[in-house]
Amino acid sequence: MKKDGRIGQRLLLFSLAALIPPMTAFPAQFGTQLARFSAIGLLYELVFYGIVVYAFQRRGGLLQLVPAAAACLAYRLALGLALGLMMTIAYGLDFKISAMMGAVSYLPGVLFLTALTPFIMMPVAALFYRNFDRPRPQPVKEPEVTAAAPKEGRTSIAISLERGVVDKKPAPRPIPETPKTAAVESAPSAATSEVDGFERAVRYLGEHGSVYMAAIVDHEGLTLANFVRGEANAEEWAPLALLFFRQNEEVLGRGNLESPEKLDLVLKEKRIKVAREGNLSLMVVSERHADDVLGIRVNQALEMVKKHMSERYSHMLDPNAERIHVSSTQ
Repeated sequence: MKKDGRIGQRLLLFSLAALIPPMTAFPAQFGTQLARFSAIGLLYELVFYGIVVYAFQRRGGLLQLVPAAAACLAYRLALGLALGLMMTIAYGLDFKISAMMGAVSYLPGVLFLTALTPFIMMPVAALFYRNFDRPRPQPVKEPEVTAAAPKEGRTSIAISLERGVVDKKPAPRPIPETPKTAAVESAPSAATSEVDGFERAVRYLGEHGSVYMAAIVDHEGLTLANFVRGEANAEEWAPLALLFFRQNEEVLGRGNLESPEKLDLVLKEKRIKVAREGNLSLMVVSERHADDVLGIRVNQALEMVKKHMSERYSHMLDPNAERIHVSSTQ
């Protein structure tokens, strides 16, 4: 609401300023003649507004562009009526005549207001793109959430994460008398809840409309969780996270500098953010002109990953945790 109020105040201020030059110059014609009403002229004007709005927004489609251009045309006609009212007050003209002159006939004023209108209305035109910026719901594909099957040498964290998704076959019906079988039955549900922590972080990043791909990568370059929009392939992007850090570490090492914690790469059409949290890397690929809100979301996603690691895997990360617990009980 505050933002809309600021837009309204700005629109009123610029509207009053735009009316001063044509009102000051009236009734000088500057070599032009009075024009007649023409629907084709209004159509050309509508096309002009559409071109200017598209040049600044460069997104969306006709569903956003046409209403924005129509709003500019309505605003320009309203300015013309206001100019006609000022002519009536200043020169005592009939309001119908002065309104027609301000909106259509008085070419110096009409052309001046037409040139300024799309730039004055640009904040209002951007409001038509708010629904376009909202992230579109993406179908959740369980096999894409985690990497391939575990291999020898993987960490216990990655293995437990993979079991939650790979073990899709129903487990054998447990025998109530055997505690060991009951534990096997509860393992898949526990692993599935562990996956949700990483998945929640990448989906939170995916809520930003500029994000193409977000992934959490382990120390071997395998994907633990990912969010994909469009034709992006998380399995192709994920190994680059380690490569980016490794190459920068080699360069910084020549100057005896410490390893980077975050990387921000700006390409011609894309922007890549990579950050570390322990042995894990968070990689985000977005549009080049992503706003500062995405950087805030990256920091919050890292906190979610850190919290998930501390809650779920603290006993794995501390090799002395079991020994300390036994000593304390004694």
